[in-house]
Amino acid sequence: MAAEASEIITRVLNSREARWNEVRTLAKTQGVRAIVTVSLNIPGPGKNGKAALYWMAVSEGIRELIDAAKKKGWNTGTTIRNAGPAGSWAAVALVPEIGAAPLPEIKKAAEGIELNHPLGRALDLDVIDSLNDCTPLERVRKRPCIICGGETPAFVCAREKRHDWSDVLERMDSLIVAHFEKKMRV
Repeated sequence: MAAEASEIITRVLNSREARWNEVRTLAKTQGVRAIVTVSLNIPGPGKNGKAALYWMAVSEGIRELIDAAKKKGWNTGTTIRNAGPAGSWAAVALVPEIGAAPLPEIKKAAEGIELNHPLGRALDLDVIDSLNDCTPLERVRKRPCIICGGETPAFVCAREKRHDWSDVLERMDSLIVAHFEKKMRV
């Protein structure tokens, strides 16, 4: 059992490393100013347990990001999508042609999606400064825990292991399923 857990952790870490390398390669593309990655806050080892559902959620996050960029007059470039043991994810390049945006404004727009979209609590949008050694921008507002909500930041509950990861996963899955069921009824 311990060997199996160690193997899963190794696969997840290797997948994260591969994702980071893909993002860094995209960041080196001519004209790219920022990269916004879109992934899900899926706890535990089952990050692809419901792969089709998770892809739908990541795809909606990408659409929201691109729509927000268009509304602001920002130009988007290449979008890459992938999945692995670390979960489904995508990265969207922002190019600084006409409509260039300062990085704090991009981060504010990404956090706006996380805070206001029905899938926002499940989505994780990170803004990466492609000109500063691919440094991720710090989150302005800490996210509340999906289980206890309120003022408790999610990272505190995660660090202190206040909730079983299967409970968090169940809540995330319920949120995603409810969103798409509602969309299908409309």
